[in-house]
Amino acid sequence: MPNARSVPNIDCDSGDTTYTQDHYLKMNEIKKLNAENAFTSFSDLPEDIVFQILNKLTDLKTLCLCKHVSRRFYHIVLQVEAISFTCFTNPFVDHSYLATFGSAIKSLMKFERVKSLCIQLPSSLDKSFSVQVEGDTTYTQDHYLKMNEIKKLNAENAFTSFSDLPEDIVFQILNKLTDLKTLCLCKHVSRRFYHIVLQVEAISFTCFTNPFVDHSYLATFGSAIKSLMKFERVKSLCIQLPSSLDNHSLCKWKVNFKVKFDSFIYLSPNSVCLKKEFKANESAHQEGEEDMALTLIKAEMLACLGDMIYMITLLSHIIRLPMLEEVSITDSRKRGKVSVSGRKVAEVRNWLSSPSDETIAQKLKYFLTARRVSRCYVPLLEFSGYVMTGVKLYVVHWNDPVDYANVSFMKSDNDDAFEDKEEAVYNEAVMEIFKKHIDRIVRVDL
Repeated sequence: MPNARSVPNIDCDSGDTTYTQDHYLKMNEIKKLNAENAFTSFSDLPEDIVFQILNKLTDLKTLCLCKHVSRRFYHIVLQVEAISFTCFTNPFVDHSYLATFGSAIKSLMKFERVKSLCIQLPSSLDKSFSVQVEGDTTYTQDHYLKMNEIKKLNAENAFTSFSDLPEDIVFQILNKLTDLKTLCLCKHVSRRFYHIVLQVEAISFTCFTNPFVDHSYLATFGSAIKSLMKFERVKSLCIQLPSSLDNHSLCKWKVNFKVKFDSFIYLSPNSVCLKKEFKANESAHQEGEEDMALTLIKAEMLACLGDMIYMITLLSHIIRLPMLEEVSITDSRKRGKVSVSGRKVAEVRNWLSSPSDETIAQKLKYFLTARRVSRCYVPLLEFSGYVMTGVKLYVVHWNDPVDYANVSFMKSDNDDAFEDKEEAVYNEAVMEIFKKHIDRIVRVDL
């Protein structure tokens, strides 16, 4: 396993989550402010955190709305890097809107740090109500009323706080955040923010030390999971654990679910390239000793199987989140992951929580025993413009015997484990082996 990143972790006295030393210092600043005022405002957050939040916004109208909150926010908002802008009336068709459209573009041009810009024009006229506010931008009636409320507050205090924004706008901003540590930091700003932050719908969490390998981190990791379980409205969850593989490995693995865990599939080639690139060096690729190749790769496959067990153990805890619709647990090098989505989330949750004499630990123990293992070695695999050499395949099954001639067992309701181009290539390689090299698949013992 590669060395863990050297980041000091401190278990805060709140028992709520785990922070790096930098987060802990910022947290102390906020707690001191909260000691004086239990309802301290969002403006007490450090400027880099405020920018991180505002930079998640892209809508031009919302950004301009935030820009008028205070002088501090005016300067921070102008640093955002991505903006989108939708025009509901085409000014090039209805020339009466040219001046209004021009004011919006004038406002847009003030964002000199923007790197990504998306503008949408209507394909036909839209008569929705709009109004120009002090030559800065154009707002719908709903935005205009909210803007008036904020301006009245600003008239009394030029440095009014972020807490003056309507609650739905604050939620829209905070819902753009996904990092668990940042969300927990924001959660401690005030009681109002505590309740709003807990409504977010997507969370990501990166662990730099594997608590299942280094048990000294189990308590720290446990406090983070305890904090995560308070976000009962979360729908999408992504957790990343350290990889146990070295940087040179080309393997990938996946898990298929039925109701229980059905199969573990591991594929590791010596090389992958486009077919046109391979032809120039075709003579350099020779079929090696099959037994030697499979023996050398067995240790790596078992390490991946261990990663899978850790991820499924974690899944058994977090899948209890009631609103969860998709969950993905990956390793840091993205060589494999355990993922469940759609109705499979409810099915796996129901299986783990169904009334029985077995504990969850006993239900999970079955995939450590009574498994069937098959392996295959293909020296040269060609498919869809790609070539793999020295391909090693392992398949571990826990349910009924597999008919490899029928590749339907590869498909499941959560079959989203191969999403990007690289993963799609590996998935096709596995299918190709089952279709054309089935005679090479043999039963083995681990």
